[in-house]
Amino acid sequence: MLKPLNGAFVVTEDILRKIHDHLTEAFPEGVEIEFEFANSRAIKYQELNAMLADSSVSNFALKRIVFTGGKATNGQTYAQVLMNADRGRAIYISITGSRQFVLGLEDSLTSEITYGRLPYGWLNTATWPSVNTNIALNVISLMIAVTFLVVYTWSAWLAQHVSFKLWIAVMFFSPVVGLIGPYIAPSVVFSVGRGAQDYRRRRTIISIVFGAIGLGIFVNIFSSAIS
Repeated sequence: MLKPLNGAFVVTEDILRKIHDHLTEAFPEGVEIEFEFANSRAIKYQELNAMLADSSVSNFALKRIVFTGGKATNGQTYAQVLMNADRGRAIYISITGSRQFVLGLEDSLTSEITYGRLPYGWLNTATWPSVNTNIALNVISLMIAVTFLVVYTWSAWLAQHVSFKLWIAVMFFSPVVGLIGPYIAPSVVFSVGRGAQDYRRRRTIISIVFGAIGLGIFVNIFSSAIS
């Protein structure tokens, strides 16, 4: 059974090598690796260095990486790490075997992957448990916000006792984060080859956006304090 890892992660070449090392130690007979790229090309090898040296890694963004050790038949020892560049939960670990084997390998793999967890991954509401619940919350919040805009123009009491800006900010926060969060913090970013360039560009944009927001808040507070 595939176990999902919640959150947003950046997967570097170093993390891939450590995942491969753990699986190779568990399956000395060999580990199959599959890369799928944005141009729909897919390659498979049992040697990670050969995968990383392929020209497609430098020219196209990675969309999917799969590590597979053993065979998922007749109750044999088996492990698979599946990573998709997707909006929702995109990293899954599946291991079969003895309890000691499963817990030990799962802990090792999870530790390596979570090392790349993005600190702003909470912005991606598609990775929150449960996904369906969060989609519903976004829709409900948006409906309440629209309803409030209508009611606000009719109710003198609301206009007098409730801050218009506060209500709007609260009600629109959830749907706005739900809309842009997965683009700011996708579940998986492959910082390998061409993907490393894209990740650096994304990180620069995020730094500028959050820096501008932080500066705006600081200026507003400072202006209020001296006025």
